[in-house]
Amino acid sequence: GILFPETDTEPLNLLIVVDPTDATNVSHGTDPASVRPATTELILTGGATMEVPITWNDLVCEYEGDEFNPAIWKATGTVDLTDVNNPNKVSNVVTMYIYVNPPEAEARVYAEAPYPSLETGVYEKEQSIYLYTDEEGGTVVRVSSSLRDEPFMSPRDYYTNGGWEAVEGAEEEKADLLLSLGINVNLAPVCDVTGDPELFMYERSFSGDADEVSEFVGKTVGIYRSKKLGSVLKHFPGYGDNSDTHTGIAVDSRSYSEFLSNDFKPFAAGISSGADCILVSHNIVECMDADYPASLSDKVHQIIRNDLRFNGVVMTDDLIMGAISEYTGSDAAAVFAAKAGNDMLCCSDLEVQYPAVLEAVEKQEIPMEQIDRSVIRVLKWKQDLGLIK
Repeated sequence: GILFPETDTEPLNLLIVVDPTDATNVSHGTDPASVRPATTELILTGGATMEVPITWNDLVCEYEGDEFNPAIWKATGTVDLTDVNNPNKVSNVVTMYIYVNPPEAEARVYAEAPYPSLETGVYEKEQSIYLYTDEEGGTVVRVSSSLRDEPFMSPRDYYTNGGWEAVEGAEEEKADLLLSLGINVNLAPVCDVTGDPELFMYERSFSGDADEVSEFVGKTVGIYRSKKLGSVLKHFPGYGDNSDTHTGIAVDSRSYSEFLSNDFKPFAAGISSGADCILVSHNIVECMDADYPASLSDKVHQIIRNDLRFNGVVMTDDLIMGAISEYTGSDAAAVFAAKAGNDMLCCSDLEVQYPAVLEAVEKQEIPMEQIDRSVIRVLKWKQDLGLIK
């Protein structure tokens, strides 16, 4: 997996741990312990690699299997980073799932389960994961800040210095870099329209002109789509002049007509170009829903589905941001978000949010039909990106 710890420590020497996190499928009667690799590969800054040993802990049987479904074994271990300059204390835990086939099992067993079974926990072998990053350019450069000679400039600066040719060249290179690292989704492009240098979103927005932002968004989505890199339009319904929702609630009092004539345009352009996903902000937009942040509002999600005619994946911004935790309490945020209509939930406290959603589903507060619709959208996106067949 690719690890980008939040730290200001320099240099970031250990960036990527290529470990056996993928499920391994073995034949009936195989000892699960025998398939665990003795070493794993580290990729260091600059592309250098080195092998390091793995010390495995005891195997744990998570599902005993039956005549149709494989037994699932979980192995956890640690890698020895003694010889690696690792100032940022990157996690060295390795996790591996081993599926031991039942007698006379056929490959079609997996094809019959296109998504995880809630009853058994059995996952299709080829369920490739999304691997996301934020690589907007400018002030948000999670990858190029360490893996490029110079971080990508903001799209606004590329346009100022070299016009559309420079903008498109940067997005092409950006996509190639992320894909070369195994990253298949970029949380970009930014669709917000902001022209005032004093505003929070200015450094991240392309322009204060909605038509210029729309052209940028359309070109970027087209480039990503041609390379099978997932794109995410953000931050719906448009950030405007609002304050930073990482630290508290922002209230937007603009009229709906202003959104129609301005903020919605870049999102519409992205949708027309084949965007995969829309990320919803935590702003309270009074003309749409005066009671709930956009990410928790079913009214805002109805606008996405019915007015913008978007049928792809809708996801939240991070649910532990101040604008949400102040509003709902952290343990309820994911349930609010799921009920509002989000297909994917972005959260940094999975150990809190996941059980809350699971309990809401078990109590039928969130209908299984809704979960199924979201799963289909997510799988369709994976299919479009070539992650699954």
